[in-house]
Formats: sequence, C-alpha cells, structure tokens
Amino acid sequence: MTDGSDLPICHRCGALMQEKGPLFFMVNIEAYPLPDMLPMDPRDIEGDLKSYIEQLMDEMRGLSEQELLDQVYRRLSILLCPICYHQWIENPTPVS
Repeated sequence: MTDGSDLPICHRCGALMQEKGPLFFMVNIEAYPLPDMLPMDPRDIEGDLKSYIEQLMDEMRGLSEQELLDQVYRRLSILLCPICYHQWIENPTPVS
C-alpha cells in the first residue's frame, strides 16, 4: 500500500485514483488544421516566392516555438475519474 503521493489524479476535479477503486479513463486529444481549410491562396505565391517566404518568416518572428507548434499540431492526454469521464464524454464541448 502506498501513501497515495504516487497515484494519479483526475485532471478535471483532482480526485485521487485509488489502488483498488474504479477505473480511471485516459483521454487522448489530437488537434490539427484541415489541409483544405488552410488560409492560403495559390495566388499568394504566383509572383515572387522569396518575398512570400520572407513575409511568412516576418509573421512568425516574435512567436515562441510552442506557439508555432500549436498552430500546426497539438496532442495531449488527460486522466479522468469515472464521474468526470461520463460528464465529459456526453458533453465534451460545453458552451459557457
């Protein structure tokens, strides 16, 4: 038996997973832009490709590596207790 400090907790409510308790649920989320919905018009690069690339580079300056990655792909995993899982799975995108 452990003191509980090494047991995972629910990322939503903070409930501590019990060694002999109900199962927790691992939820994996992936987010990425749809390729055919990218905000790029082929006419943007018809002329001077070098100027277009320089313009993109200027737009990216000042953004952190994480901010740049988040615009392309994001993956995260969350651990949910049974109560939070059942609430989340029925309504994963509640509107405030």
